[in-house]
Amino acid sequence: MENYLFEKMDVPKAYMKLALPVVLSMIVSLVYNMVDTYFIALTGVQELVAGVSLVAPMFT
Repeated sequence: MENYLFEKMDVPKAYMKLALPVVLSMIVSLVYNMVDTYFIALTGVQELVAGVSLVAPMFT
């Protein structure tokens, strides 16, 4: 049963089963970064927003 996904499942189904969690986690991370940037932008300090924008790709 352990290797069913890799040995017997159709490739599109296996791909979706493996890729879907990755895509969902990337979407959650993107939304988190956007909300974080929004709340930092409310402070009115441009340097903080620039810092978040520069560090966000490294964090990801």
